[in-house]
Amino acid sequence: MEVNGQPWPYLEVEPRKYRLRLYNIATSRPYDLHVEQSNGDWLDFQVIASDSGLFGSPVSSNNVVMGMAERYEIVVDFSAFANQNLTLKNAFNLEGPGYPQYANMDLVMSFVVGDSVSDWSSNDVPSTLNPNINWPEERDQVDHTFRFQRGGDNVWTINGVDFNDVNNRILARPPQGSTQRWRLVYAGGPGYHPIHVHLVDFKVLSRTGGSRGVLPYESAGLKDIVLLEPGETVDIEAHYGPWNGLYMFHCHNLRHEDSMMMASFNVTRLETLGYDNVESLDNPDDPRFVAQDWSADAYSDAQVQSKINYLGSLGAYNEQSQIVSAVAAYYSNNPNPPVETGTTTSQAAQAAQPVQPTQTQSWGQNWQNWQNSRGSGGWGGQKGGRPWRR
Repeated sequence: MEVNGQPWPYLEVEPRKYRLRLYNIATSRPYDLHVEQSNGDWLDFQVIASDSGLFGSPVSSNNVVMGMAERYEIVVDFSAFANQNLTLKNAFNLEGPGYPQYANMDLVMSFVVGDSVSDWSSNDVPSTLNPNINWPEERDQVDHTFRFQRGGDNVWTINGVDFNDVNNRILARPPQGSTQRWRLVYAGGPGYHPIHVHLVDFKVLSRTGGSRGVLPYESAGLKDIVLLEPGETVDIEAHYGPWNGLYMFHCHNLRHEDSMMMASFNVTRLETLGYDNVESLDNPDDPRFVAQDWSADAYSDAQVQSKINYLGSLGAYNEQSQIVSAVAAYYSNNPNPPVETGTTTSQAAQAAQPVQPTQTQSWGQNWQNWQNSRGSGGWGGQKGGRPWRR
């Protein structure tokens, strides 16, 4: 286990509060992180931010579950532990048949607490952190259901489509500025599916089919990644704007992502918006932006800096406040806003009706069977390969 490139490191801290930023950059491993005291108890801390920034107020927890590429910020109070050591540990073990490399991977790093504090200033956590979270408006109808599963040897799909299928990979076309509710279904494994939606920040609304529901720190702020565990269905809601154009969503398990578990959505332009960007970068086939043949000169520092300067000179996306105002005015003045016109795929995202998650007899079920074969409780109270929350 590495932290900032170091295996099982330690950090010397003073007996005061510390703000820690956590980022899961593992290829395919989720984590369930907690700070353990010398007596084995888990230390309560405050979760203050996630993928899309600060929460409205701190959330108390004694653990954070993190899928690949998820980010959280926590505040840990070491004031009661002068001259003691505490350990950051991972309860999300994958130890079992076929995974011997993950045995005894619970240790992450240690905190060595000193006996004095050099500076107490700014050490209190405000009760209000971010009063201006731009929550999407409530929406009861499910606009799209996306099913994430294996599609063959070394191929992973979303609604049966992989990213190589260029004619069918646009699975949604939300109108610019609209709010949509998406349902994400774990339809098969093995492995975990942390789902990353580009462009937007979303609200996690519900999680069914598993044992944990929506965790308090998941719903305390907006996110751009949510973890789908075996058997789970998660609903998210987002405001698709202010920009139009093609964007992607994908599984951030890199083994799945590299095996084409990606799709696109097209935020369709409001033709009568009455506002045009000076410059738009919404066409990935624009010859100015497509990949060029490799040459040593093209990738020299001077050429890279020249390209950066050129892209900056285009002024794209500079007028965000104006287009946000224009989109808001459009929806205020139009009692019948545009509806989605459909997708290009024959296996289009399904709409409106709740879907019960299905799961093949693969990693998740084999894991459950193996756990059951070990007798009641598995390893000290674990169920289905996941530890119960403490």
